[in-house]
Amino acid sequence: MPKEHDMEQTVTTGFIQPWVSIYNRVTNLVGITIPLLSARIPMGFTIMFTFLFAAYRWLFRVVILPSDYFGWQPDTPEIDAVSGNFTSMFHSILLITLLYPLLLHRLQLIFPSEKITEAPRAWQDGVNASLELCTGYMIYDTVWGVFARNNFNYALLSTGDWCYVGHHIATSVCMVGCRVIGAGHIFTMLFMLFGELSNPFNSTVLIMERAMREGDCCAGYWIINGYRYAQISYAIIFFLCRVIIGLPLAMYTTYDVLLTKRGRKNVPLMTGVLWMLAVWGVTIGSIPWIKESFIMVQNFMQGQKMKGYLDHIEEL
Repeated sequence: MPKEHDMEQTVTTGFIQPWVSIYNRVTNLVGITIPLLSARIPMGFTIMFTFLFAAYRWLFRVVILPSDYFGWQPDTPEIDAVSGNFTSMFHSILLITLLYPLLLHRLQLIFPSEKITEAPRAWQDGVNASLELCTGYMIYDTVWGVFARNNFNYALLSTGDWCYVGHHIATSVCMVGCRVIGAGHIFTMLFMLFGELSNPFNSTVLIMERAMREGDCCAGYWIINGYRYAQISYAIIFFLCRVIIGLPLAMYTTYDVLLTKRGRKNVPLMTGVLWMLAVWGVTIGSIPWIKESFIMVQNFMQGQKMKGYLDHIEEL
């Protein structure tokens, strides 16, 4: 097991160091105060990434995709959706590349209910940076991905839209809650990592599907022929993350947070119960997509045609 000062040095000299440096420069510029707890939570890093993701989406929607090279029709729902897919992929890649080394540094010490103060200071800053980054994406995606897409006319929002917003609010509250009580960050990071691992592949599938809907302008040879393999890659990774890894992780987290002395000491009981309800809500709510991914793998292994927009195109 690494000594504390060795771990501190490794964290500050490795990939995490640039994140920690930027985080410490930015995060205290903005904060929110929680009256009941008389606590001020820094949110500068969150706000920075909220606007960074919005700018990234704008860049794809207005500059990159409508360019002569890509040829997407400007100001259409499709180009807006694809810009959102690229932004979602960007967020996932950033988050994964930050979460992986953070969790790797604590691999021998992972307890879901661990207090963050048990880790080196640089590691704590890296954890808070990851939580703020993800919170920033949730705010961006709520405002630009849902409200702005419907011209801020809340009457146009569907039940699915409100569920989507509710998911983002619950996730953000959970991440802020980890920072307030100083515990729960480990299981939050683990679920974030395994939740995001399949997203770049899912975003790729969605981009390919929408490109094929647009026709010859946007769907080249590699998209049409690579679509099937993008789907199976997404299906395998999603199934592994949500079933093979996610289910045991949910059970272990529930045990550690609610049934161990350490868990009950570090995480208030009602907070732990609410968090575990959220964990199992996401796990159970993933069942339709788990079934879909399993069917995709079966169809691929049997040489059957994968379902998607390509089927629609072939019928035309």
